[in-house]
Parts: sequence; C-alpha cells; structure tokens
Amino acid sequence: MSHQFAPVAQGKLPISAKTLAAVQQAMGMVVSSPRGTAYRRFLNFPITVYGKTGTAESGVENPHAWFAGYTDAAREGKPDIAVVVLAENQGQGADWAAPIFRRVVEDYFFGQAFMPYPWESQIGVRKTATPTPGPDQQQATETPSP
Repeated sequence: MSHQFAPVAQGKLPISAKTLAAVQQAMGMVVSSPRGTAYRRFLNFPITVYGKTGTAESGVENPHAWFAGYTDAAREGKPDIAVVVLAENQGQGADWAAPIFRRVVEDYFFGQAFMPYPWESQIGVRKTATPTPGPDQQQATETPSP
C-alpha cells in the first residue's frame, strides 16, 4: 500500500544557487565519472542518478557502508526518489550500499532487478533475476560484484 502526499516546505536551506549547483555536480560525478567512487555500480544505467558513498566507523572490525542518492529521471507518472542506504558492518559504501540503492531504483522504475549480485543469496534472495530490456529497449549491463 502506498500513500501520496503533497510536500510541505518546512524552510529553505541557506545555500546559494552556485553552491547547490557545485554539490549537485559533485554528486553526479560520484556515479558518472571514472574517478567516482560509485562509477562502476552505475555503468550504462538508464536512469540519471546522483549520489554520495561513505564508510562509517562502527567500533567493530567492519565499518558501516552507506550511500545517499536521488534520481533525476523526470518521468511522467513516476516521481523521482531519494534513498539512503546504510548496510551495517559491511565495509565500503560503493561495494555494498550503492548496489542496494541501484536495486531499489531498478525495482521502482522497472519493477525488477536487471542482474543478480553474487552476495544476494547470502542475505536470503533466492530467485535469480533475468536481465531484460528496460525502457526504450536499452539492455542492462553487468555491474562488477564487490
């Protein structure tokens, strides 16, 4: 069950348009530049996304992996989304949290995963996804596994 609601502005961030544009450009480079930390996770991905990877110390052997991102698909009848993923004690954000974010975006926009990640069976995902063409007959490409 879903519920749609109209946004209610609670305030305005004290940030200039120039600074906001710089932040958006940097978040775009995280996923679109070969030097970006999540670049490999979004190669040939048919939805425009912006994001930030992170690794947070956890006090135990493995740090927490996180990824915060949003889409910019501008599709009729399918609002863009923002998602934050925190994978406790998993390691690097680009290795664990970014692929989970991608999976959420795939499911939201296409209703299915493009390809399985090798580690999904370890967390209870039993069904293997079958790659299928996305909108406009674009083929999904394999993302390297962590």
